[in-house]
Amino acid sequence: MKLDRFGRNMYDSLTAIRRLKDYGVELKSITENTEDKIVLAVLLAVAEQERENTIYRTRIGKQRSLDNGKWIGGVPPYGYVVNKETKKLKLYDEKVLLGKYSEVDVIKKIYSLITTNKLSCEKVTTILNEENIPPCTPGKNKLKRKKAEYWSGPRIRNLIKDEIYKGEKIIGKRAKKDGLNKVIKVSPIVSADIWEKAQDVLKSNLIQSMRHTKRQYLLTGKIKCSKCDRNFTGVAYGKLTYYVCNNNRLKNKNNPTKCFNKAMRADVIENEIWDDLKHFINNPLTIKNFLHQRLSEVSRVDVKKELRAIDYKFKKLQLERLRLIKFIRMGDDCLEANIKVEIEKIKNEELKLSEERKYYEELSKKEEFEKRKISEIEKVLTLFVDKIKNPDFKLKKEIINIMVDKVVVYPYKKGDDKRLVEIQYSFKKTGSVITKLSLTG
Repeated sequence: MKLDRFGRNMYDSLTAIRRLKDYGVELKSITENTEDKIVLAVLLAVAEQERENTIYRTRIGKQRSLDNGKWIGGVPPYGYVVNKETKKLKLYDEKVLLGKYSEVDVIKKIYSLITTNKLSCEKVTTILNEENIPPCTPGKNKLKRKKAEYWSGPRIRNLIKDEIYKGEKIIGKRAKKDGLNKVIKVSPIVSADIWEKAQDVLKSNLIQSMRHTKRQYLLTGKIKCSKCDRNFTGVAYGKLTYYVCNNNRLKNKNNPTKCFNKAMRADVIENEIWDDLKHFINNPLTIKNFLHQRLSEVSRVDVKKELRAIDYKFKKLQLERLRLIKFIRMGDDCLEANIKVEIEKIKNEELKLSEERKYYEELSKKEEFEKRKISEIEKVLTLFVDKIKNPDFKLKKEIINIMVDKVVVYPYKKGDDKRLVEIQYSFKKTGSVITKLSLTG
């Protein structure tokens, strides 16, 4: 095999070759000289440089395609397809959905229901599912991953929020610094005025839903389903209120992905969790022990000391690099190849140190976050311990938001009238379950 197939990073390849030799394995190439160390180093350096050149050429090619308005890969947005000749997006207006709709028609229908009828995303979902309009055109995108079989509220919202339907596809919205970034002009499906009006309706619906809420729910955003990991949402049925799995609320009863984790009485689970929380607040020593353990876990490493050590190593490498560059300037051809190998090693060491620095910087941020969290919990213990006898909803919600990470609801077991509910508190190690409740409701 050729050396450029063995590895594309010089330092890693040399390390791998050294380890193979330790086990008595020699690296041989039919077409290249691998016995001469200088030649070997040069060939590996060429392989790495070729990889970097390939990455650069690929990036330049993608940017050139974007500048020409071409689609650079991935699944085309709903309502569009890639023109095989121009490689640009074009409207997908073939009426292949139920024999009477195209994807363009469906997009127009969605925007009409939102802007004209002022419907919510959930109601639009219900209409599309009741009319059996498929969310994906069969055979359009040959993907191995499982495709959606039914419309959902989040999918409708994403279609409404996407700028492409007013004629602008933004590439690289989430790209990091120096990432590909471009606005591609495409044929619009709706006018810019209709698109803006749809955004206003979404905002208005959100405000109205908050205003018309008949009951406030303590565990909103905290309670999750153990089966599908979707959120439980508070809903009212007559005079009773429940938490229901979002994946259970789809109107179409034939939905094969529907979650059958049953609803949970809101008053039952909220009262039990609040009583459990009061027990901890009234016994602050228990929480303080947990906090001490958690703080010791995040402070096991002296991050500042490690960062200082990395800075010291960086300085040593920079001095070594300057020393080697001086040798190159002396014009000794015999030493030049070996020196370049050493400089490449320094470069790779610097890359590794950069990764270490990132790791410890993230660790430092995590430590600061944990300390702030612990400070918030201690504040709750000192300020709210006397107020929890007769708290209002706002106070309860504030305490739960600070002290509860997640509540997981499990389904009923066969023949059992009770179900398991796990409470994960923020004053214990992340993911640790402190309380398990067995509830009926």
